[in-house]
Amino acid sequence: MDVEVVSSEMVVPTIPIGAPHPPSLWTSNLDLVILNAYIKTVYFFEKPPVPASDHHREISRLKQALGTALSHFWPMAGRLSHDHSGRLQIDCNDAGILFVEARCAREMNSLPGGFTPNPNLLDLVPTLDSTADLAAQPLVVIQVCTQLY
Repeated sequence: MDVEVVSSEMVVPTIPIGAPHPPSLWTSNLDLVILNAYIKTVYFFEKPPVPASDHHREISRLKQALGTALSHFWPMAGRLSHDHSGRLQIDCNDAGILFVEARCAREMNSLPGGFTPNPNLLDLVPTLDSTADLAAQPLVVIQVCTQLY
């Protein structure tokens, strides 16, 4: 499937965490079991009835809303690291989540296999450099893919 990345940027919390939140959080034992991979999920939404000229405004509103949400769910904007004893933790540093805007050359209604799970849908999921340092990887990656006209 032809997916073209238009832009990518970090969305940070609109209100920095600061006190009274802790600077880091330990991960749970369950987190330690499944932590080495992103959980890839694709959601489909019908395009809202807005003119094409309002597309950039809608993307901006979405990023603003994510920044507001991160102010309440501040650990998601952090990065993984190891504490002094080697235990994996989340550094609550407001580094942000990765927001990717992309375009797809195919109508969602014409996807091979429809909306049932299939390998073609993985083209809609952004990829990250798995060799990069753990502390450089965002905990959340969101890609919004719109249809090319």
